[in-house]
Amino acid sequence: MSEIVASGRRALTVGSARALISMNFEPIDDLLARCYFPTDGAFHAAVSGGSDSLAMTMIAFSAGLNVEIWNLDHRIRPTSKAESAAVRGFGNWLGVPVHNFEAEVDDRNVEASARKVRRSYFPSNVSTGHTMDDQAETFILNVLRGSGVDGLASMRPGPQKPILNLRKMDTIAICKIFSLVPVEDESNLSDKYRRNRVRMEVIPLLSQISNRDIVPVIARSASVLRTDADFIAELSRGIETNNVKELLALDGSVLARVLRQRVSNISGYPPSAKSIERLLSYLREKKSFSLQLEGKVVAKVKKGSVFFETLAD
Repeated sequence: MSEIVASGRRALTVGSARALISMNFEPIDDLLARCYFPTDGAFHAAVSGGSDSLAMTMIAFSAGLNVEIWNLDHRIRPTSKAESAAVRGFGNWLGVPVHNFEAEVDDRNVEASARKVRRSYFPSNVSTGHTMDDQAETFILNVLRGSGVDGLASMRPGPQKPILNLRKMDTIAICKIFSLVPVEDESNLSDKYRRNRVRMEVIPLLSQISNRDIVPVIARSASVLRTDADFIAELSRGIETNNVKELLALDGSVLARVLRQRVSNISGYPPSAKSIERLLSYLREKKSFSLQLEGKVVAKVKKGSVFFETLAD
């Protein structure tokens, strides 16, 4: 594969990077106002070599942040080693530290497995180059899963998702400004993956039906639902009772949130809506029970109180 940065190119300075963005895209201060970069300290960037992560890194570099690049070779594609080398060359061009790792990823669920592996190797505050287009895809995927308000709130903007207000076309444009050649992941064109089909088929169809660009509309809906999710979370905070009668007296949304959080605290990930509905049904109809939930979590009711514990191996 070709390099991200052509060999022999002179190293870039922060000042020249800022000037290039301001002259060829939009004033850097206006761009930064649309993003969620930290104002000082180290910026840990997860960089795959695609246009989104490259553009995110270039904006952070132009903002004068102390950028460090984190790259994981999933060893899924024959070109993965060369892609990691290209990311290393990109970091060398910027003069920033690059951390490369290799790890096996379960190809039965590449997206989830890769995310789990990255958490093992990358710092907890690493930032990813998700864009508004990714936000729209996530929203639709969560609709297909039957998610509640938390899932439909989708990704949360912030320092770990700093370019969530930018579009894919923006990241491509920023790469062109710096003559960067992004890594092309052929799997992004495969209809084997549901996310790809949402991106390539569902979103264009929705845009055609609505006769407008549907991506910002979906992103706006996710933002509204995020506000609702935060409100419910605030109402749920501090509720510690295990008494079944007291729990059932709570508002339905608050009760579901409390139960979901307690299961998550044990299993490490949120239970499905179906699982919570089943638990609620048991709480309303049975005086005592032992119910196995996802993630080897067991809910038990004894003497009017509910408890959660890990299923013994």
